[in-house]
Amino acid sequence: MIHLLITLTLIGQAVLLILTGIATWWCSGELMLWLIWMVGEEYALGADNAIRLEGGGTLLTNPGAMIRWTIPFWGLAFLQMSSGVSLGLVAWSRFRKHGSSSQEDTST
Repeated sequence: MIHLLITLTLIGQAVLLILTGIATWWCSGELMLWLIWMVGEEYALGADNAIRLEGGGTLLTNPGAMIRWTIPFWGLAFLQMSSGVSLGLVAWSRFRKHGSSSQEDTST
């Protein structure tokens, strides 16, 4: 019984890691804008590429630099999803191993 509980916990954690990775990947654009805002637009993109508007807005005109600021979030999302898949495979192999041994124990 304890093996089943541990396996279900591992599967739940794997699913949550995969969902967190998907959410990180999905929101990477907003996270990039937040990170650029925290660091400062002029520093992140270059002073010539952050154009201040009269209404208080800012035009960000360096797509290459914006992609470079997005890559860490893509890496984090990949790490989360691959960790979830790895954990799920461990849980699945654990389930198969202990599931087959418990069936053998009940048949004898």
